[in-house]
Amino acid sequence: MRFAKQTRWCVTFAVAVATASLMLGCERAGDKANSKVDAPSAVAQPGPGKAPPIPPASPLAENAQYWLGEAYYVTRSYDDAGTAFRTVLQKYPQSRKAPDAALKLGYTQYELKRYADARKTLQEVAQKYPDSDASRLAAERLKRIPANAPKS
Repeated sequence: MRFAKQTRWCVTFAVAVATASLMLGCERAGDKANSKVDAPSAVAQPGPGKAPPIPPASPLAENAQYWLGEAYYVTRSYDDAGTAFRTVLQKYPQSRKAPDAALKLGYTQYELKRYADARKTLQEVAQKYPDSDASRLAAERLKRIPANAPKS
C-alpha cells in the first residue's frame, strides 16, 4: 500500500513539474492555446498511476516526456517508463534527451529481465552516442547482463 502511494505521488509530482514547464515554455514561445492550460485539471490523473497526455507542440514536450519516464522508472513502473522513453526516441530523435532516453530504455529492459533487448539497446547507445555519459553508463550496464542471458 505504501509503495502504491509513493508511486502515485511521484508520478503526480512529475506531471505537475512537466505541466508547469510546458505551460512556461508555451508562454515563452507565444503559444497562447497551450500556455493557458488549467494546471489542476492538467495534473488530474486519467487513471491509477497514469499521466495526462503531453501537448506535443510545446517546446519542452521532449523534456516533460523524458521526466515522466524517469518518474515511472524510479517508482519501478518499468513498462510505463519504457513507453515514455520510447516516445522520446520516436517523437524527438534529435532531442538532447535522446541519449539518456535510450540509456534508460535499456535500463528498463534490464530491470524487466529482457536481457537480449537490453543488450541491443545499450549497444546502440554506445554506437550512436560514443562520447557521451550515456555511452559510458551503457557500457557499465552491459557488463551486468548475465553471461548466460540469450543473445539477440
